[in-house]
Amino acid sequence: MYTGTHTDYQLAQAHQTRSNRQAHNDQLAAQIENNSAPRFSHKTILTVIIVLFAAALFVLPQAANAQINDMLNDGSDFGHPAMLAFRMGNYYYVQGNYEKAIERLQFAVDEMPAAAYNAFPNLTEAYRILGDAQFAQAQYDAALSSYTLYVEMTGEEADPLVIVMIEQLGGTVDTIA
Repeated sequence: MYTGTHTDYQLAQAHQTRSNRQAHNDQLAAQIENNSAPRFSHKTILTVIIVLFAAALFVLPQAANAQINDMLNDGSDFGHPAMLAFRMGNYYYVQGNYEKAIERLQFAVDEMPAAAYNAFPNLTEAYRILGDAQFAQAQYDAALSSYTLYVEMTGEEADPLVIVMIEQLGGTVDTIA
């Protein structure tokens, strides 16, 4: 039976608790030392994931833009003149200035390097937008020609609305495929 004072009992309990904690911590330290795999905190793992995600969002698109600029750059600040014409034609089309849109887009499709269409299939949109602008100006034969070239270049991925427009203008889609 314990014959000490209450304070002695509390000190003995505190010492026993500290000893148990120290033994537990020593066991954990030994387990960590024996485990050869590196351990990372959740903060470290989260930080690495965020950095990789940021790189994917910001670095990869810049690399793609650099590839486009290398292909379509003639040394000017705006890139290849056909690319500038495509951008301006699209701008004029959105603004409803179809005459200027047709002028710029026609220049773009005439001057765009063939390799650009192969490398970047979305550039074929110039033909679709040109056809839309020509249709808006009642230049139906020219619109049919532009739409037909668009479908020929895009194949099965052509906008179904363009195929309907070709049929309404008197063209046939089965000769395009």
